[in-house]
Amino acid sequence: MQSRNSTLFQLAKMEKLNPLMDKASLDLFLRQNFSIESSPWSVEEVFNSALAPAAWAPLQSVFKLDGEQSARLRAALGKARTTIRSGTCGITEDNAIGDCERDVQGSWTTALNGIKDLEDCALRCLACNRCRWISYSADFGDCSWFHSCSLSYGIVGNRFHSVLVSGTVVEYWKQQKALKPKPAVDWWRPGRMDSPQWAPGLCGPTDREGQCETDDRGSWNVDKHHITSMDECAAKCRQCARCAYVSLSLAAQHRDCSWYSECDLRDLRRPPRSGIDYNSTRVRQTLAVPVNESRATAVHSSVRIAVATLAVGSGARCGLVRWCQGVRRLQLAIERQDLVGWSVVPVILVRKKALQDKAEGAAPKYMRDCPEAQLVPIASEVMSAAKHCVRKLDATGAIPSRAYSPAWPRIINLCKWALFGLHTFDVVFYVDLDADPMPAATESIGLVGNLWRTMVPRLLQSKDVHLVATADSMSPVHGGVFLLRPSQQVLADGLRTLSTCVWNGTHGWNHIGAPRALDFLPGHLDGAPIRARYKRIAPSWPTPVSGDVGGVQHAFSTDAFRLNDWEFWYAHADQGLLWYELFLRSQRGVYSRWSTAHKISHEWGGNEKPWVVPTRPLSSLPVHQLAMRLRFLQGIDLWSAGSSNNSSLGSGTASECVELLWRMRRSIEEDVRFDAIAHRITMMPLARFTVW
Repeated sequence: MQSRNSTLFQLAKMEKLNPLMDKASLDLFLRQNFSIESSPWSVEEVFNSALAPAAWAPLQSVFKLDGEQSARLRAALGKARTTIRSGTCGITEDNAIGDCERDVQGSWTTALNGIKDLEDCALRCLACNRCRWISYSADFGDCSWFHSCSLSYGIVGNRFHSVLVSGTVVEYWKQQKALKPKPAVDWWRPGRMDSPQWAPGLCGPTDREGQCETDDRGSWNVDKHHITSMDECAAKCRQCARCAYVSLSLAAQHRDCSWYSECDLRDLRRPPRSGIDYNSTRVRQTLAVPVNESRATAVHSSVRIAVATLAVGSGARCGLVRWCQGVRRLQLAIERQDLVGWSVVPVILVRKKALQDKAEGAAPKYMRDCPEAQLVPIASEVMSAAKHCVRKLDATGAIPSRAYSPAWPRIINLCKWALFGLHTFDVVFYVDLDADPMPAATESIGLVGNLWRTMVPRLLQSKDVHLVATADSMSPVHGGVFLLRPSQQVLADGLRTLSTCVWNGTHGWNHIGAPRALDFLPGHLDGAPIRARYKRIAPSWPTPVSGDVGGVQHAFSTDAFRLNDWEFWYAHADQGLLWYELFLRSQRGVYSRWSTAHKISHEWGGNEKPWVVPTRPLSSLPVHQLAMRLRFLQGIDLWSAGSSNNSSLGSGTASECVELLWRMRRSIEEDVRFDAIAHRITMMPLARFTVW
């Protein structure tokens, strides 16, 4: 009889497979099934042996198996070899199929290749010479193939199932496919209405229960509220003063009865595969007037609030559709709270030539989707100072090595300094175009209105405070969302800094110093401090210890303090200038509190804007780019955006931008990869920033 070591050596020379079980699992398997001690062989070697008749004899000899035991073990190992386990063999690019004669991995996007399940994926693998393993995910719409495998897990990996296909036959996978139940049929289609008051699909995203007296949408968990049918969902709606429409899904991953004040049953959102049973109906035609709760009288009886953004260039225009819709919701929250004399005005900062860019008798193009907005030209002195400073920094090579950006975007972002000159307003709320001033799915109109009523007087009483900001992961001041009080002094100070334009990546504006060496004492509007400490084991590394600022928005956790330099994102533009002027050179800035009700979602972190239609067909874009666009588009009620003519979506009577965005959303919803796109949205991070 061969020794175990020599047998192991012979088996080791065979082509290896990666193990699906560890040795402890094999020991347990053999003891439970055969009452024998295992050899030190790995499962991969046993699998090889089970499938290689020439090697089975020494294996049988070592284990001292009789004929019946041998047959049982061989059958058991053959079955275990095709066991499907959670995890993925590796990371592949969407639909990067690879070369089946030379490569070691590849990927078939399921919807583009007629792959409907794991069995189809395995059959595709058998036709690819270099494919031995597959990792399949219905959620991601992906069938990836590999020549070798080392299973990994994590957030993404747990959504995949992997199996060794090499050594199996076509008939096996066809039999497995025949045994599976048939999948549910997706009955959604664009514009389908089965009756004047009912249609498949959902009205829009929701993320909270909402307040029936003040809000315009919300969501009830069907288990918590004992809802088992559309009739019961509608009955719950009738008990909610602001509910007129509902969307119901009883699917396990949703269990949702969402309610809405408004909804267009002709323009419902396509639900994800996990919520294929979503359908929507109208419950009532008239709504109760929102209830104004009793409150203390506001200190300031007359307040003008500007909700401002910056729109420069033709690519910015269609971003105004969602932005202005968010402003309208914020107006509704603030102006209906019995605040007589309070007004909320959308303000768009534009270049001067944009005011002249119109046909005779027509409104400027920026007002076609936001007709109530005030167009304010960027002050000449601000534009000139921004151009001068950016060009000087570029000419002298004072450019961050980690965060390079072209000159023009930096010039435009520095023009935000013009906001301090809007002296006809008491408070300016700046929100980038790719941020939503009042997200419908997550923010409560009632709670946000109460918050503004409380906080605006506090800000106006704090004479020394001119900026309420938040940090992001990179910069101590995020330049996409902030509140400010206009001030000629702050305006002049910033223009002076831009005119001298002294900056470098180690010591910042006017060489004030490395971040950790600064006398930086941040706090909230109420004076509560935000602190960090330096641990003894790592004295140069700040550790946040206090501050109501959220998990990733602590000023001391930013790149500025982690790396102790001024090369964080836009340190040489608006973000660094705001931090320098309002927090370091003077103590005029404070940080918002994470625990407050009003939070802004920001499609932030890339050069592509989600409202811009790409030059190539949408069907040719990868899944993650379509998911980025769809998430943005799902938050817009296109039927109510802009002018009243938008009710005829698809007919050509809506505004150019509304029509464009509607067609883009429909195109993505009709993409054969929609299930993967919808799932990708659930995996994408979304930056959220507090206002107050």
